[in-house]
Amino acid sequence: MIRYCPDHGPEPARWNARHEVCSHARVRPQQRARRPSIHATHIRLFRSLRRLALLLLATLGCACSTPGERFLDDAAARGFSRELRDADGLPIVVLRNHAGSDGAALHVYLDGDGQPFATRHRVATDPSSRERLALALMAADPHPAVLVGRPCYYVSAADCDSSLWTTARYGERVVTAMTLAIERVAATRPGVPLRLIGYSGGGTLAMLLAPRLPRVDTVVTIAANLDVAAWTRHHAYTPLGESQDPAVMPPLPAHIRQHHFLGARDDNVPPALVRAAIARQPQARVDVVADYGHACCWAAAWPKLLTSALQRSD
Repeated sequence: MIRYCPDHGPEPARWNARHEVCSHARVRPQQRARRPSIHATHIRLFRSLRRLALLLLATLGCACSTPGERFLDDAAARGFSRELRDADGLPIVVLRNHAGSDGAALHVYLDGDGQPFATRHRVATDPSSRERLALALMAADPHPAVLVGRPCYYVSAADCDSSLWTTARYGERVVTAMTLAIERVAATRPGVPLRLIGYSGGGTLAMLLAPRLPRVDTVVTIAANLDVAAWTRHHAYTPLGESQDPAVMPPLPAHIRQHHFLGARDDNVPPALVRAAIARQPQARVDVVADYGHACCWAAAWPKLLTSALQRSD
């Protein structure tokens, strides 16, 4: 079949059958996909390697130190000295800030529950606190202070059964061991009053320990779950059947002054959850701090809040 080009008449030999155009017309080569530049390829490779390196460092960091070791490293960096005490066969770590004068009241800090579970259904092998708020609070306290750890927190031993930080975290064995540890610490400062300061679950323990320690004259709690049964129901947690509950214990003796700080934005311990338990305590004062959560922002404001609590108590 003869093809006719517009300008040159019948020229079958010059017809380009592949592209179906006349041979004198310019055939546009098929466009190829643009290849990325070498510079862009190098940038993507660098970013991928950087993410891999950060992941590797995080993995190695977790493998090289435990939460308990990191807690104690933080305490040492803040200048706190460390003691390891045996209390009823259980190891308890005591940290000191060496502040203030020997005749002043001794502030005893009690840390929160930490991380009892690695996942919702798997118990942690090391429940020590990851956020370390109690250390920050004690570091901001100008008074002589100690942090008395819970049994088996920050350290480990053969007798450390996981029930001590799960179902029995506020149980008799824990409370007895901590009572012994605080008594031995208090014996180094004879005659001075004790002030228990507990964060979160540490506030729960402060309420349980106070009636067992004759020299306690003040209890201060921060974001404390003071009604254990209501707290477990609120979160749909397994009931802490081996634990004691301040909400059903007799009120503290009248000579023990109480000040309870709650965060208005605390979704772990909402203020409404513990109001009834606090109302049973005749010497209790309550401060619900606007815009504060369970961990935020207690450390930054702690000197002012603590001074306010102690002035109201005096």
